[in-house]
Amino acid sequence: MTEKFDQFNLTDSQEPDWAVHLPAFSGFYIHQMAKLDDDPEYYGPNRFSGNFDKGHQGLDFYNGNGYFNYKWGLYSAGHAKLDLEKSKEQERMVQSRKRDGSTFLLGDSGGFQIAKGAGHFKNVDWSDFQGAGGDKIREKVLRWLEATSDFSMTLDIPAFAAEPPLSQKTGLTSFDDTLDLSLINLYYFIQHRTPGATKFLNVLSGTNFDNSSKWYESVKMFSDADEIEKLGFSRDRTLEGYAFAGINMKHMPSVLARMADLLRDGLIEDKEWIHFLGIGRLDWACYLTSIQRQLRQYEPKITISFDCASAFLAVAKGQIYTYPSYTSKRFGYNMKKAVDDRLLKESKQQMPFNGPIASRMTLGDMCRLGPDEPNKLGKVAKTSWDNGSYLLAMASNVYIHVNAVQEANRLADMEYTRFNLSYKDWSKQKRGSAVNQVSDFVPANILFFNSFVEEFFAKDKTHDERMEMINANRNFLDELSFGGQKGNVFGNLFDTTEVASPDNEEVDGLATYADVDDIPEDDDE
Repeated sequence: MTEKFDQFNLTDSQEPDWAVHLPAFSGFYIHQMAKLDDDPEYYGPNRFSGNFDKGHQGLDFYNGNGYFNYKWGLYSAGHAKLDLEKSKEQERMVQSRKRDGSTFLLGDSGGFQIAKGAGHFKNVDWSDFQGAGGDKIREKVLRWLEATSDFSMTLDIPAFAAEPPLSQKTGLTSFDDTLDLSLINLYYFIQHRTPGATKFLNVLSGTNFDNSSKWYESVKMFSDADEIEKLGFSRDRTLEGYAFAGINMKHMPSVLARMADLLRDGLIEDKEWIHFLGIGRLDWACYLTSIQRQLRQYEPKITISFDCASAFLAVAKGQIYTYPSYTSKRFGYNMKKAVDDRLLKESKQQMPFNGPIASRMTLGDMCRLGPDEPNKLGKVAKTSWDNGSYLLAMASNVYIHVNAVQEANRLADMEYTRFNLSYKDWSKQKRGSAVNQVSDFVPANILFFNSFVEEFFAKDKTHDERMEMINANRNFLDELSFGGQKGNVFGNLFDTTEVASPDNEEVDGLATYADVDDIPEDDDE
């Protein structure tokens, strides 16, 4: 951390041994920023004026000159322009970023959108996905990832593609079908990747504790340089890290079982990155920090990251973040319906909830349209917002979200030094019980888990002993898990889950709660 603390430079306030949160950028946000670069008055004269001394450019928090700054992010091929020339023009916030280490981008391969047939993957020919039709998609995704990202995920086919109603479209009927297609994708990436263009994460998925182990055993060879050579390829085509998906990103016994497998097989050494897909929970920010600290005794270079797009998705639901909660019972974000009233047009009253965006905003900046005033499409919508309102709310949410992640880790670190809890003293309590609570700021499970992983990752532990620790402490570990244990990621990836809306309009795959002036269209790429 720098000696001079800048509360709005979230890059500098990120401690090196904390797991890294990656905001999953909305395609709407990226595309609108490019349009404003081309025409700063695209939303009308002086849309970002007054306290917005950097204009719309200050909303680019990613490239080091924003109203706040944060250098890490994720962007998905499922939202992107896969035509690279169009991407360079319309997605400059990610394509024109500095590649000198001052920014970091993780590329998502878009398997979720492919499985759903969403966006520019709406015409997937599943009868030919194993052959030339699938190769066309694989090639576009591969080249976009290599041109765009520092690290990238390989292309997995999520298990929900084999479940109704999608199974009727995909023709996939079992978990094995999705695994088999994911293996075809892996072979293609290994064979056709350009070593050094981007570093790839081997996606570890599954829908339950048992088949996630089967998935791991099927794909682990792509992370083993000796096995890559046996396949006839050079060692530099070996995958450089892992992405934990499905059951492996939310069910703690499965998470730790995969970690134990990687240690047993010697597949942590020389790896640089492990990413957890779709984590929007503050307690898990602390759990992942605890795991990362222990893994670094085996591989000092390893970084754990996690993403979600709730900062953007919340705005699509008409909500903004308020102040997070840090109590003995709950670490969490709080969202409320945002102010939206046409009578507030030109109001000079300051927006609440502080931060580098909200502190610059008036209620009139948010409620841009007056009574009966049409938007750019000539329609009098239900909302007083224009597209600029969406951008401001999204930027404010990103700041609050990232700051909350860092504050959670900061509080946890403080309490680790004050309380020496042993996981062996944990006991399952009835809802509302205060028996386990010791800190005024941090839920006790975070403190118990820190104790658990210190023993779990000890160098003298065998694989069998680690698995026995998992089995013996299932009640505790299950309590840390979330989202059910089926492992279907359909409802857990914030960046792609659709939400109900009165108008049922969509911005870049997210159903919006109200009209938006300019809806980006998908290209037939």
